[in-house]
Amino acid sequence: DSQQSWNTTSPKLSACIAETAFTWIPTICFCLCLPYTIVDTFRTRRPAIGWNAYNSARMATALTLSVVTVVDFILCMLRQFQFDDSPAVSYLISTAMYSITRLLLCLVLYCHQRSGVHCSGIVWFYLLLDTVFGALSVATYSLDDIRQSHEYVLFIIQYSLTVILFIMNSFPDRLPTYDNNGNEKHANHLKVCPKETASFPSRLSFWWITGLIMKGWRSPLTRDDLWAVRHEDSCKTVYGEFNRLWKKGALDAADEPLVSELTANGADIKSRSMNATKPESPAKKPTKLLTVITKGFWFYFITPSILKLMADCMQLVNPEIMKMLIGFTTDPNEQNWHGYMYALLLILTNTFQSLINGYQSQRMAVLGMRIRACLVSAVYRKSLVLSNHSKSGTTSGEIVNLMAVDSQRFSDMLPFISFVYTAPVQIGISLWLLYNELGIATMGGLVLMIVMVPVNGWVSAKVRAIQAKQMKLKDDRVRSLNEILSGIKVLKLYGWEEAFVANIMDIRRRELDRIRRSGMLNSVMIVLASCTPFFVSLVTFGLYIAIDENGKLDAQKAFVSISLFNLLRMPLTMVPNMITTLVLTLVSIKRLDKFLNFSELTGYVSRNKDQKEVIKVENASFTWERVEDVVDGGLKPTLDKINLKVMKGKFVAVVGSVGSGKSSLLSALLGDMEICSGSVNINGNSELAYVPQQAWIQNATLKDNILFGKEFDSKKYRKIIKACALKSDLLTLAGGDETEIGEKGINLSGGQKQRVSLARAVYSDADLYLFDDPLSAVDSHVGKHILDEVLS
Repeated sequence: DSQQSWNTTSPKLSACIAETAFTWIPTICFCLCLPYTIVDTFRTRRPAIGWNAYNSARMATALTLSVVTVVDFILCMLRQFQFDDSPAVSYLISTAMYSITRLLLCLVLYCHQRSGVHCSGIVWFYLLLDTVFGALSVATYSLDDIRQSHEYVLFIIQYSLTVILFIMNSFPDRLPTYDNNGNEKHANHLKVCPKETASFPSRLSFWWITGLIMKGWRSPLTRDDLWAVRHEDSCKTVYGEFNRLWKKGALDAADEPLVSELTANGADIKSRSMNATKPESPAKKPTKLLTVITKGFWFYFITPSILKLMADCMQLVNPEIMKMLIGFTTDPNEQNWHGYMYALLLILTNTFQSLINGYQSQRMAVLGMRIRACLVSAVYRKSLVLSNHSKSGTTSGEIVNLMAVDSQRFSDMLPFISFVYTAPVQIGISLWLLYNELGIATMGGLVLMIVMVPVNGWVSAKVRAIQAKQMKLKDDRVRSLNEILSGIKVLKLYGWEEAFVANIMDIRRRELDRIRRSGMLNSVMIVLASCTPFFVSLVTFGLYIAIDENGKLDAQKAFVSISLFNLLRMPLTMVPNMITTLVLTLVSIKRLDKFLNFSELTGYVSRNKDQKEVIKVENASFTWERVEDVVDGGLKPTLDKINLKVMKGKFVAVVGSVGSGKSSLLSALLGDMEICSGSVNINGNSELAYVPQQAWIQNATLKDNILFGKEFDSKKYRKIIKACALKSDLLTLAGGDETEIGEKGINLSGGQKQRVSLARAVYSDADLYLFDDPLSAVDSHVGKHILDEVLS
């Protein structure tokens, strides 16, 4: 009855509203979110939360609420079938829905406890809605004697328990101190991120970060002020899931230590990577990166996306509320409480939008960070196990760009990707509301916007083509710079600086030309997007006045229309930018797809432990090219039908002329070549140490280059320094063994670098040593000393 609920100074709600809308809205919202809760419960790998005073009291309250609700439903059924005063159908349905929902609530709370969920946004929002609508129901039942006395008492008890349960769920449960494997969590004593233990209201309002913000406001933040990375955000966790999906199966046993080492000390990553890699079938279809990312991160993406769509649609409610508010100010017959209600609705809708926008932005930023961590780790790992044929198809500059530029595209795109699906909805609803206000004149603005679509499409296609060429030039520039830095001594010696600088500048000029063209096209898109709302408004208002003879723009129509046009401005402005960003991301995905699907080393070296020989090679043929080119193309293998057995404790020398394959043999034993036939086995109990012909030196101290992550043993260290003839060299270095060695050992001579590399291998205490001409860069007397003290 509108005379009692609207057109009155003292509004009263009917029992029908209380028993339908006030009951159904919270219940339907909870049931819609229930599938998400179920999926989250089965996906989680968190340890269960033990029973404590808090969750025991919460469960007891929820069970009591369920019992009281079920008792109310039973009494209602008794009235229906055994007494003459049958209850209303709406009341019967509401008690049934309450009973089912609250029993489900108990089940959800129990499942959350067993799956380690210490706070739940879905449960909190359901209890919030139930509390708010329950208060309205209490007010309705209190004003009129609608329910019987025992029913009213039971409802008051239910509402009281709901309020208590809502307050309890506004606080977090206590997280377990041990993980699923029984290990103590945060054993490294780093500060735990407060988000781990924050309640849902704290997460929603970002209150958990206030302490760090205040500390940074008082004094500059240091590294000690920062928190440990959350487990679900760590590279080990996100890359493990990504790698599992990329391999289309469970992680191999050798892949688990690989993931740990990628995020820890990085020792022996390459050999483990090859052992974890299975030979790929030539007919195997390449894995699609976008498909893997979608499968791995859809669950984290879907919730903020849906909420963002709801928030953007709710944003379109504001013009309608403004229309009613303007009507309230111009109509003297409107009730005063209408104005307060309109203002309250305006506040609530804007508060909801603000909370959802903040939540969505934060979730998308975290998602972008996780995807970037996966891609950087995947590219780095792939670069370690690329086959030699694949290495010829890429460069170090391209790999650097893949990790630094292409991986970053996802972090740049995700915070704004919601405009791809929310903008069409916003534009469509805005135009429909404008049609209700201005009629057929809205079609003029619609035609103008449709005309802009192919223009934006053409510009986006041009930007995509220019971006692809620019990235190719960037790869060439980085590769050329790496070549210059690697051979800087030769350039200085021959005076080639100007020629090489001119080559770099030529590439840079062409790259800047592409950037300039792309920037000009982007500017055109921005100008068109900024001017489109103005021209749409101009055309629409002009047509409205010209077509409708009685049409006049009063305050209500003008303000509402302008408000809707302003809402159109954001999607019309962001869509072209989003299209450009999406195009750039697709270019990066294509580049990453190509690299990550390159062929890998097949890991043909077995590590059987029951072999008597330390090294056993049986009738094996190896090549630096693709196996298909040797088997089907008629190419001759680099090493053909090799048979080799090395027993424990033996000293074996392979002698031959230049180019006879001595280094290739060692590479074959290390798994760096492709095997065409035969088998290679290295005893599984044997640890390897390899000294290459060209010494590899880290940008670290000389001492760290020798230790290479091993624990320092003073006696052993001094003995190895003497054996490798480094004692006299330490006296000539300014800082001794604490001298910082430049990139690629720039401040060491060739002989010094070779002896440091040799000392590193000796210090490793390996069972099997592979030396590739270790005495080539040292003087004859130093070589004799090393031969006597080390190799003998």
